[in-house]
Amino acid sequence: MKKIIKFLFLVLFCAAVLGLLYVLLFKPEEKNFVRVEPENFSLDTNRFRVDKKLRKIYFRHTSPASRETGKNAKKAALSRSSQGKKNNPEDKKKETWLAELPTIEGFPFYLKGKRSLQIFPRLTGAVSFYTYLYFDNLQKKEKIQFFLEVYRKGKSIEIHKIKAAKYSHRYFRDLKLEKNDRLLLKFKGRGVVFFSKPVFYKKGAAPKNIFLIAADTLRWDQVGAEVAGKPLTPYLDEFTRDCLSFKNAYAQCPWTLPSFMSLFTGRCEFNHRVNSGRPLDPQIPLLIEKISEKFITFGFHSGMGMRKRWGYSRGFDYYHKVPYTSPLFPKAAHTLFHEAAALLEKSRFPDFFFFLHTYQVHDPYTPPEEFLLKLNREPKYKKLAVVNQNAPWKTFQPVDEELKEAYIELYRAEIHAFDAYFGAFMQKLKQLGLYDNAMIIFLSDHGEEFYEHRGWTHSHSLYDELIKVPLLIKFPGAEFKGLEIGENAGLIDLIPTILSYYKIGNEAAKIDGIDLMPLIRGEESLPREFLISSISESRYIRQIPAKFAFIHGDYKIIYNEEFSDEDLEYFRPYGLPPQTPKIEVYNLKEDPLEKRNIAARQSALVKRVMPIIVKIKKIIRDNLLRRGKEQGLDDEARKQLESLGYI
Repeated sequence: MKKIIKFLFLVLFCAAVLGLLYVLLFKPEEKNFVRVEPENFSLDTNRFRVDKKLRKIYFRHTSPASRETGKNAKKAALSRSSQGKKNNPEDKKKETWLAELPTIEGFPFYLKGKRSLQIFPRLTGAVSFYTYLYFDNLQKKEKIQFFLEVYRKGKSIEIHKIKAAKYSHRYFRDLKLEKNDRLLLKFKGRGVVFFSKPVFYKKGAAPKNIFLIAADTLRWDQVGAEVAGKPLTPYLDEFTRDCLSFKNAYAQCPWTLPSFMSLFTGRCEFNHRVNSGRPLDPQIPLLIEKISEKFITFGFHSGMGMRKRWGYSRGFDYYHKVPYTSPLFPKAAHTLFHEAAALLEKSRFPDFFFFLHTYQVHDPYTPPEEFLLKLNREPKYKKLAVVNQNAPWKTFQPVDEELKEAYIELYRAEIHAFDAYFGAFMQKLKQLGLYDNAMIIFLSDHGEEFYEHRGWTHSHSLYDELIKVPLLIKFPGAEFKGLEIGENAGLIDLIPTILSYYKIGNEAAKIDGIDLMPLIRGEESLPREFLISSISESRYIRQIPAKFAFIHGDYKIIYNEEFSDEDLEYFRPYGLPPQTPKIEVYNLKEDPLEKRNIAARQSALVKRVMPIIVKIKKIIRDNLLRRGKEQGLDDEARKQLESLGYI
């Protein structure tokens, strides 16, 4: 009998262990949110055109099919729906870009009378519902009506109703859902309707939030600086105490558009190939798309180089330019953070990734007067546009010392203002209970030059005042707080590190960035000899020739292509660029201002870099030749190939 009892006990024990192993290994992870699609929805390609490259949806006022009959209409519709086919120019003239939409990942349709769409929520209990809701009656007399209803046990229960000629807003609603409930989105009227992919989520479910906060144009050496014995960034200094800080972090390009694209793709600018005239190729992954697998993703930005048209909005549930946050507005960051705080209070999203970008520090320098007066009670100037603002041909123009100091003073006042607004936002996160368990990353995309190397603002050189950036990471629970890392890290490394920390697979992506978590944990050193920054395919000033910087330990090697005579003429009336040798080498530890070129004494280091330069130039050549085959070799591409010695 005792043997039987022991045997049964052993069987039960083994069954319990196996059950536990099954739960741990095979039970699907319970998510705090789900994205869903309406049942049986298909895009009307006669009425709507989705441009995935420029991230735009167009509405055709007159359906092309209405001008075709029989077999021709069917053939034309199939042709238009196939990818890569150009649309009839006559059709495009009758198109309207639906510019207000914060994503193209949604469901547009033309409403004539009534339409009902059904959604299965897949969550029960106290559930919140989000979508971006847009409709426009196109100035018809009849307003459009929207009804949100729950269909339960054969009955439809109205939850909310909207009636308007035009509506374009983030839409939230708290629901109590039972098993087998269906959500109905009902519309009545005539006009254009769009709603983004619906999200159902549980409030208050131990959120894993990520805040990626970017202060455009903020120099690394201004965080923690003092002015007249007083801290310039007291709130950032306080935040730093909870953070891991990178002492040598570098942007991959010295201007906004390609720098942020390197951040979002994990690629150097010659590998993502985005510039002011060319958006991101849809075939190149955006790492936000990986983050969106485990996080609801929102992005608030300040426009200009951060617009959707370059591909930034991919992977975001909502990507939006916040009004009144351009560089012209003195309280740009205050407006941005205020809007962000309002969203956080309203939504209470779990597992939330929030990208926040501000031009507060960017020129023209228009700081709020209260912050300027804290730095100088009697400033000579209260606002200034820098000498080459909207005039890149003046990038190397000299000015007198008094004006130069005024630029610096106003720039610092902008930083002082941003710091205060940042501090208030951190306090708000603490009040909402979101600070402690959040990952909060603070960075800049590039710096700003005040004629240290005979140039103004940014985008024209690869010295540290332009490519070295602040990078602070507060981990959940303040893990790694106080740790300082001196190894060279790039913005291309940041999102691979986030993905690693949250165990989101990224093995398939071909990127230049690396996972920094082994370094942070002290497990191993960086598996990279050179960190690269460059100006090549992505040039804001076309007359600046290609430049490549290779950071290796304490050393930086800069490779400079020569200015052509034609490019020099572009700058000549206001001030020629400084003459630079083909190769510059600086010991950044001994010469942080990069004034003493020691290339002659570092021939071995230069020799190690040359094969990499050859490889990069081949990449650029192949990119330009491929582009030439696709759309004809334009003047810019031809000129660049000539400057690189390929044609």
